[in-house]
Amino acid sequence: MGEGMDSTAARKGSRKLSGKSVHTLIEGVARLVDGQKRFADEMGLPYTRIFNDGFEAFKNQDANKVILEWLHCSDQGQRNLEFLFSDLMAHQLALVEAISAIQADSPRKERPLVERLQSLLGERNKSTDQHRRHYMEVTAPALVAAYARAREEGSELLP
Repeated sequence: MGEGMDSTAARKGSRKLSGKSVHTLIEGVARLVDGQKRFADEMGLPYTRIFNDGFEAFKNQDANKVILEWLHCSDQGQRNLEFLFSDLMAHQLALVEAISAIQADSPRKERPLVERLQSLLGERNKSTDQHRRHYMEVTAPALVAAYARAREEGSELLP
């Protein structure tokens, strides 16, 4: 009985994080950060509207390096990662709320979200030029305004 416990403890104690797994995790989070920054740039939003504190660390540095550095810092790195994950989640929820909010033909809560997203994104009967013009003149500005409002107010989808 004691031998089985010792071998289990030894196996648990000898577990190491896979370097490839850590690298994959860092790469994935960095891509999310870069995507969020790209969204800000394309929509003309300052980083302070996308990240709670603007995450100065990401402005002129590679996101992979910043995240790796945070993993090596104990308390402050952990806090930075927690804030980053909160921002990434808030960004995704704000996008969903913004897309939902710009649906012009129905109030926000009357139809299921999936149905509202499909009808919003499913404008395939218009010509490509009309669709592009409508996007640039109506949809994109409304999306940016709704996104900014959702980020400022916080998400109603958060627990």
